[in-house]
Amino acid sequence: MSLDILSVLQKAVEENVSDIFIIAGAPISFKIGDSIKPWNDSRLMPEDTEEAAKQIYALDHRDMGPLNATGDDDFSFS
Repeated sequence: MSLDILSVLQKAVEENVSDIFIIAGAPISFKIGDSIKPWNDSRLMPEDTEEAAKQIYALDHRDMGPLNATGDDDFSFS
């Protein structure tokens, strides 16, 4: 799957999404209000989640060190 994170982010803005969930084995999901719904039906493979993370970190000029060290990094940007 070729993932364009800018398309995901644009859709999230259009739908007033508060959170985006990018989890291997599941489709990208959006939190809107109290509900979480999939963006599409495509399940992400581990390499898809890695690519999404790289794209997001590049957009924010953020160091991937914390993510690589712990496997988790919770942050926001706009």
